[in-house]
Amino acid sequence: MQTDSWTGRYTVPSAAVGKKDLQAEQNLYRNSLIGVIGAYWTEQLPVYYVNDAMVSMLGFENEDDLTSTIGGNMINLIYPDDRQRL
Repeated sequence: MQTDSWTGRYTVPSAAVGKKDLQAEQNLYRNSLIGVIGAYWTEQLPVYYVNDAMVSMLGFENEDDLTSTIGGNMINLIYPDDRQRL
């Protein structure tokens, strides 16, 4: 087990999770009615995943429109005064 540096929770390395489990998890996020966005924990928070529900919640037609508008970085979705809290 590894500790996630962001949440402090224990995580299972992806190599230890079966391919079938990963596909099931991806399908859960993809088909969720709840908006899901994933970003790497670096300064600009580059987006690596966004589901259709999140795209719609943010008022975009598709993922490409969203990512091009924010320059591919989730930091651009966060109010500038709130960024220091990250």
